Amino acid sequence: MTKSAYVYLTANRHCGKTYLGVTSNLAQRVYQHRNKLIEGYSKDHNCMLLVWFEAHDDIQDARARMEAQEMAPGMENGVGRRA
Repeated sequence: MTKSAYVYLTANRHCGKTYLGVTSNLAQRVYQHRNKLIEGYSKDHNCMLLVWFEAHDDIQDARARMEAQEMAPGMENGVGRRA
């Protein structure tokens, strides 16, 4: 089965600000971040480097995983919300 949803993490630099999001089209979403096409946290903080992603079978699974990641220790400051 083809993966149809992704949880991803972008950053502005090594050990800098991060943005955690969910998307159904990872390549397009990374392009949008790199070219600052979407208003909000990731644009304001220059989070355009893809540092991690995880593929899921459906968007609900990906959102549940993202919410679990947001609650992980060390992720409470500087993490964006859904994309």
